[in-house]
Parts: sequence; structure tokens; C-alpha cells
Amino acid sequence: MSRLPLPPQTDSDLRAKARMVGLLEGNGNHCDYLVRLALSTKLSDVEIAGYYRSVTVKGVEGRDLSGTVYANPSASSQGDGSKDVIVAFIDGSHEAGFDLRCH
Repeated sequence: MSRLPLPPQTDSDLRAKARMVGLLEGNGNHCDYLVRLALSTKLSDVEIAGYYRSVTVKGVEGRDLSGTVYANPSASSQGDGSKDVIVAFIDGSHEAGFDLRCH
């Protein structure tokens, strides 16, 4: 994930990066993997969402994943014209095996 280039006019807040493993979606006996990035961008919602729809990263077992962008439509821009967004990559429904975080 750290090798994925940021889109133009976008900065990352490394303090807000989150990685989680566990039973994150639904119920049952499986593992989900989530990476969440906090970004500050001057791109429009359409531009930033389009960028993360068009790039792919490899999931745990090599599956292509695209990012989902969460932007607050009512949030006002920061003083420099940028706004905060969250990008999430989730790779779900893997065999839990003996990983207790996933049961």
C-alpha cells in the first residue's frame, strides 16, 4: 500500500493510517483485511473517487482491489482549498484458519 502513488494535489496524514484484521463485515468464520488512509486533497470528489476506482492494489491472495473514497459533502475546505477524505481498501471473506481475530 505504501508504494501506491498519491494522486496530484493530495497529501497523506500518516498518523491516521489504519490497518485492521478480523471479522469486519457480516458474521461467520472468515477474515477481512482493511487499510484506511486519511488524505487531504485539492481534487474534486469526482476526481479523487475516479483516481481510486482506476488504480488497483493486490489483496492478500492476489485479488485486485480498488479503493472506496469517503468525502463529507458538507465539509468546508481548509484555508488552502484542500479537504479531508478517507480512502478504504477492504479485502474480505478469507479463510479464518487459526487466526482468533477472525472468529
